[in-house]
Amino acid sequence: MSDRTQRALAVRPERTAIAEYPVGAEIAPRIIEDYELVWMLHGAATFASGGRHWAMGTGDLLLVPPSVEHSFQWDQRRTSRHAYVHFRLHEGMAPAAPLMCRAGDQDPMAGLLRYLLWLSATSERWQPPSAQVIELLLALVTSGPLPPGNFTMHAGLATALEHVSHQWRQMPLRRLTISELAAAGAMSSTLLHRLFRTEFGVSPGVALEGARLLRARALLLDTSLPSEAVARACGFADAAHFAHRCRTVLGVTPRQLRGGAAMPVPEGVERLVATLWTGRSHRSQPATHPGSDGGLGHAADVHQDR
Repeated sequence: MSDRTQRALAVRPERTAIAEYPVGAEIAPRIIEDYELVWMLHGAATFASGGRHWAMGTGDLLLVPPSVEHSFQWDQRRTSRHAYVHFRLHEGMAPAAPLMCRAGDQDPMAGLLRYLLWLSATSERWQPPSAQVIELLLALVTSGPLPPGNFTMHAGLATALEHVSHQWRQMPLRRLTISELAAAGAMSSTLLHRLFRTEFGVSPGVALEGARLLRARALLLDTSLPSEAVARACGFADAAHFAHRCRTVLGVTPRQLRGGAAMPVPEGVERLVATLWTGRSHRSQPATHPGSDGGLGHAADVHQDR
């Protein structure tokens, strides 16, 4: 037996099927003893775990680990359909927290998932080849590489960003502490920094201040609010503080922004803003190297608890 086959047998597929649920159906909170991959084929769903919620749409792929309580709320407007595969594997081979990504048009995951369904429906010896397919899927979901347009976000980071989105639903945009975000995502501040740099290419402080500056620019361009009101609405102490951060971080003044001056914003900050308002992380370019703040290089004034 080859080394590849021996490694693949560490994954033990148990069952694969397609399920269809009527409008508004639910799966009550439960804990499973194996891993489950859930692939949305039609409709939408809300996955809940640990008091947090993730929206799923057609094409989304969810990995649910064992011993994690979770529930599903299926589409409220139409019948939903999804494929699933249950499997077991050696401890430490997959994340201990839920993980979601998208099976896109340019990556192999949708084809691999369809192949899994075909194997289980047509072959009596479906488990050995299915184990190899699942192993590859796990590697792609947890480590990549994946083409642009996919998103694979650590569940703790997704939860922390959900906290930001909730806090920023209304003005003013409250300045959030690093320890607050870390606590919301049930992680250490060190891990939060690492995940932000991996996902967005910048530190949490730089990313969040960049998001507030983007909102301030929108208010300057789209409203007649004075700089003092814009500053306070976007979490800056006053107009002087806002002007100082604009000059330090962007190299322009609020007056120049109102006049249409270009605002150098790292792609990672724009991706964060899209994530906060849409719940998706669409990576159109590789993230900036973790050693760089991607253009917003000065230490941001977000509160950092020491």
